[in-house]
Amino acid sequence: MTSLIDGLNGILWNYVLIYGLLGAGAFFTLRLGAIQFLHIGEMIRVITSGRTTVERGISPFRALTVSHASRVGTLIAVLLLSKTVIKLTKDYFDQRRAGQKPKFAAKDFPEFGDGIDHSVWK
Repeated sequence: MTSLIDGLNGILWNYVLIYGLLGAGAFFTLRLGAIQFLHIGEMIRVITSGRTTVERGISPFRALTVSHASRVGTLIAVLLLSKTVIKLTKDYFDQRRAGQKPKFAAKDFPEFGDGIDHSVWK
């Protein structure tokens, strides 16, 4: 049963989700007449002409900058950790293909040094 669920999970999250999101984006872009491109001027006007003093909540510009900061921070973290993440992911799937229950072996990843909390992996 676990292997069936894992197989379905892999199919749904790898293929259906990616192609589904790309297809939905293309569909809505065509169906709505590329509204996200046609109204970019209005978007910039709304963002830059937001309230300067806020009684409650945050201005549109502040919301935009917080959103961009979180995305850029995530992107930087992914880029800095990408080699390690790729190595960990490859190790995980190699163990799965071999029919093993995946286990993390710290000795195989010297780039982590002594900064590993081993209680998390039990």
